[in-house]
Amino acid sequence: QPVAAVPGVSERRYGAPGLRSATVESGAAPSHLLHYRWEATHAALLRQRELPASPYDDVMLEYVNPSTGRSVLPTLGCYIQMLRPGIGTRPHRETSSAVYHVVAGAGHSVIDGRRFDWTRGDFFAVPPRARHEHANDGDDPAILFSFQDVPLLTALGLYRMEP
Repeated sequence: QPVAAVPGVSERRYGAPGLRSATVESGAAPSHLLHYRWEATHAALLRQRELPASPYDDVMLEYVNPSTGRSVLPTLGCYIQMLRPGIGTRPHRETSSAVYHVVAGAGHSVIDGRRFDWTRGDFFAVPPRARHEHANDGDDPAILFSFQDVPLLTALGLYRMEP
């Protein structure tokens, strides 16, 4: 069977930060970039850790659709978060829900007053409006990937964050 498309075409067209192909129509479709490389993501986290960070998330980046600059999916946001060693975030709550995957490191989260310890490979969830905070208990950065319904709630005018 002949190859119908060039291998890696999505990364060739959309894989450069801040650039997209001028020959491809942009639109509101889900992201055309099918592969977000870890090397680029990790390098971006390392660059961001030298800048002032959020007291609620520490270092956090959102994966975006390179055609629109918006969330990768219309209703779900994908985020990568680094908690630097010894950092604990401030308690807060949001109208959104989140599912986390621990990519690296170890720490704990306090969700509505209950402590949950986590380490590499673990998953945990934060329900809507649950007061929560995260902390890195180790000597190395802790990295969390999350799916959150922030884009959906924002589009409906229902997203709120409360310290």
